[in-house]
Amino acid sequence: MKSSRWLWLLLLLPVAFGLYRLRFDTEVLHLLPTDLPEVRGLRAWQEHFAGAGQLMITLTGDNAAENARVAEAIASRLREVPGLTGDVHWQAPWREHPGGMAELAAARWLNQPADVVDELVAQLDPTRVEARLKGRREQLAFSLSPDELARLSYDPLGLLDVPGGDGAELERFGDEGPFATASGQFRVIHVQPPDAAGDYRRAEDWLQRVRRVVYEALVASQSAEPPVVKFTGGPAFLAEIGRDMETDMKRSVMGTAIVVALLFALVHRRLRPLLWLVTLCGLVLLFAMAAGGLIFQRLNVVSLGFAAILLGLVVDYGLVLYQERLANAAADWRSVRREVAPGIFWSAITTACAFALLNFGGLPGLAQLGTLVAVGILIGAAVITGWLLGPLESIARAAVPPPAGEHPAVHPPPAWRGLVPALLLLIAAAYVGLRPPVLDASSAPLRPGNSPAYVALDELREEIGGEESWAVLIAGRSEQAVADALAKLEQRLADLQRAGSIEGYALPTALMPSPERHRRGIRA
Repeated sequence: MKSSRWLWLLLLLPVAFGLYRLRFDTEVLHLLPTDLPEVRGLRAWQEHFAGAGQLMITLTGDNAAENARVAEAIASRLREVPGLTGDVHWQAPWREHPGGMAELAAARWLNQPADVVDELVAQLDPTRVEARLKGRREQLAFSLSPDELARLSYDPLGLLDVPGGDGAELERFGDEGPFATASGQFRVIHVQPPDAAGDYRRAEDWLQRVRRVVYEALVASQSAEPPVVKFTGGPAFLAEIGRDMETDMKRSVMGTAIVVALLFALVHRRLRPLLWLVTLCGLVLLFAMAAGGLIFQRLNVVSLGFAAILLGLVVDYGLVLYQERLANAAADWRSVRREVAPGIFWSAITTACAFALLNFGGLPGLAQLGTLVAVGILIGAAVITGWLLGPLESIARAAVPPPAGEHPAVHPPPAWRGLVPALLLLIAAAYVGLRPPVLDASSAPLRPGNSPAYVALDELREEIGGEESWAVLIAGRSEQAVADALAKLEQRLADLQRAGSIEGYALPTALMPSPERHRRGIRA
């Protein structure tokens, strides 16, 4: 007896370790199959290009000037709080840091062939610069183009006129790009967290601090027409999904426990067995979570639905075992357990195998769910058969069996009871017939319901996202390998455009570093 107790105590060590290393994963992309190239591309895009770690604060209002003033006030207030944020941008970076444009132009010039660079050096010769500046002054005096006047006033030597591209990314000083619409009625503030908040509780805490600072800045601005402020981006999704996940998990577990308790109370009307059965179900759930921590470490948000499924299955084993004990009150409880336990374990094994088959599917969340339910059912069968009957032996003995030769009166069920299932089936069939289920092949079912962050993101895409396009990712072992692949892709896309297969394309060919030409330019 003492050895079995020590065995249970030793099992607490892996349980504690599993719970310690358990983490919850709320990343939506981790719900998708990992072997698909499209999914790998989405992850690479989000990690390296899409700014998944940034918080985006959107401002919507009819007064463009007021929107810009409030956006600047919010950005300034966020920057003033020590340790709250990293980089904060409310307008195009070259407006606040024009030097960055010079670095970009220099990099593009270094990418040019030797004869083009030699031509630039010749144009910058002191004997030719004066004549070139004189021509620019005349051009400024007679030009009627606002864009040309703005560009030449900043760049009289034409250093931004880099061959091999339209120079749009260098010339459009007045363009707000991804920070505002042309009308100025919609603006975006990009906020970088001070560190990577992988835990949704930390993300929620950081987001609440940012919200307070933003609304304080909004009040301090004393705007007569304050814009509507919304939050979206990686931290907002992480906090929102994690919070909803925690709420849904509590509701499912508590709802299942309440239903089980009500049914047990209606049938047996015993408080002590009810409390003990609910306690064991909670213990099984705890052990299953620890097993998830040991096996996976990170549990996907979808896999957490195993809790309600597990409770609903394990409680059946407890009810069967307890009912058999009551029906055989005169027998020893160990003999009852030996009689019932094989059936419970075989039922647990077959059910666990059925859920384990979900691992052969393509969705990681469902695979985790199947594994957790399978492991949890086996744990539940062991816990229920091992711990349920012993503490309740006094209650089972109190059940007095009927005297020998006597049987309780059996009354036939009322006739109307057979009509209830038929009526329920008729209602269900009518409902399905009026509103048949529709298969949704889009990504909408993966989105959380009532998500303010998704609403703000949809609005952001509609206002600033532009036309729908495909992103092509190129990876290589070196910069030169990527540059060569990019040149081949450009030729291929040009052929597709001439054939009418695509409407257009945009590639950063002019900005892609050329190591060989850069070394030549540095030596020069």
